[in-house]
Amino acid sequence: MAHRQATVRAGAVLAISLIFSLFGTSGAPTALGAPEAASQPAQTVTVRVVRLTGFEQIRGNPAWIARDQQRLSGSVWQFNPDGTFAWSTTDVRTDLLPVRGTYTASGSQWSFAGHNSTAIGGSSAFIEITGNFDVSRSEMRMAVASGAGYGAVVNGQAFGSSASSAYQGVMAVAAQ
Repeated sequence: MAHRQATVRAGAVLAISLIFSLFGTSGAPTALGAPEAASQPAQTVTVRVVRLTGFEQIRGNPAWIARDQQRLSGSVWQFNPDGTFAWSTTDVRTDLLPVRGTYTASGSQWSFAGHNSTAIGGSSAFIEITGNFDVSRSEMRMAVASGAGYGAVVNGQAFGSSASSAYQGVMAVAAQ
């Protein structure tokens, strides 16, 4: 059983690194030509999606597209003055939210990356996000990768399964 748990956890770690191979280390696609108008905030800034304007499923079951679009549409980010942020949404396991990470501000472009993972018994799950907030255009671009693995041994027979998805979107956002 310990070997199976280690295999499931290793699979989740491998899947986390998958997002970097899919999207690169610099995050999701960034907006072009934005003016250098804003920088890191002096106080916490909370933004919420008002409209999903673009979506692409990169990996996963096509039946999950509507769910993934809803997750992007329900997104809320909280950017803190210390360079940390938190992201939450709807329809994601509560032990994976909020996703926390760091961001850097360069003019009106705020680039962010964060992750969360959990392991319980013979299962593990993760979610990883990268993105760019164009403050001057009130536009958020974000890529999401998530996955889960499960394993068990029943009567000496090892069983396991996994599922993963990756998608990205463009969203119009507004401050709360």
